[in-house]
Amino acid sequence: MPTSWIAWCSCPGKFANTQIPCCLWFLAKNRGGTGGFRKRAGEALFLDGRKLGALIPGSRTQRELSAAEVEKLAGAYRQFRRAGVPAEEPGFCRVASRDEVRGHGYALTPGRYVGRAASDGEGEPFDELCPRLVAGLDAQMREAATLDTAIRAALEGLSNGE
Repeated sequence: MPTSWIAWCSCPGKFANTQIPCCLWFLAKNRGGTGGFRKRAGEALFLDGRKLGALIPGSRTQRELSAAEVEKLAGAYRQFRRAGVPAEEPGFCRVASRDEVRGHGYALTPGRYVGRAASDGEGEPFDELCPRLVAGLDAQMREAATLDTAIRAALEGLSNGE
């Protein structure tokens, strides 16, 4: 990892003419704690903006960040650069050490470091979640088979002139 590498931000749909996620790297040579900045050598700030932004009206892929979302990203960066390590926010922001990045084989995917944000349905043990989902799927498949039979009977009636 280069000593000047400082931050990584993932923001899919934020640039025109591309449908794939893009990543921005912010590089800085001054990491030694001079010029009003704190010493941050050996640290990397990861920001994940995949959940930020809203679809631009008329577009199915391109997203636009609100002023508040831009400030959220910029504020985390400013805090990292000047004040200290920003509060870790699962799914959005985390500072990783050079050793941790090395341990991941220098893979710079933000999701690897920031993790996932907690969701409303999260927390149910897998041993309970999986059987419940399988039972729901079975019920839906039985209903689909019943509807398929009804549709075929209606189509057969139409072809017989009924």
